[in-house]
Amino acid sequence: MKRAFTLLEVMVAGALSFMLLVVLTQALIPLMRHTSQSMEHLELSQLTHKISQRLLEDLQSAPPSAIHFGPEEWAVQPLERITATGRPVYEDGLIVYSLRLEQGQLWRKRCNPDDLSLDHPTRFTPAQLDNFFQASAQPARTLVSEVLREFSLAPLPQRPQMVQLSFLLRGHSKQYRFDEVVALRNGER
Repeated sequence: MKRAFTLLEVMVAGALSFMLLVVLTQALIPLMRHTSQSMEHLELSQLTHKISQRLLEDLQSAPPSAIHFGPEEWAVQPLERITATGRPVYEDGLIVYSLRLEQGQLWRKRCNPDDLSLDHPTRFTPAQLDNFFQASAQPARTLVSEVLREFSLAPLPQRPQMVQLSFLLRGHSKQYRFDEVVALRNGER
């Protein structure tokens, strides 16, 4: 005769299985939340690193007089080289950044204005920088979209060779702040 499980044994096994499932679920849900938050923090950290590296590389490619600060647009005219006589020669293009904080966006575009001097940096107004950005046929590169919440780039008042770069990225549950004082290239004689 075959032995079968009794109804009581089946019910006890089912209850134990259900309790085990509840305990495992209670343990895994916080772990999954923590993993999701850690991934978001890592993504924001990597994006911060990418943005800061691009900005720092551009800022450090020019002396202070070749950086044009504006509220929503700023530009860098990189130093191409220093001649044997010590005279700086600037590149024939501007790197223009455009900030749209209400959309959380920051773009970078290479522009080639007609009246750009290679012997000394040309001064431009924020409106001119915006016109260069809009009129340039070069495609704009989006550095960040939707997660940028604060952004500041300004020269330090007492130290003209330094700028303060600060921005905040915010995801669904995490945020990441970048603050750094940047030493600029000293290419002016």
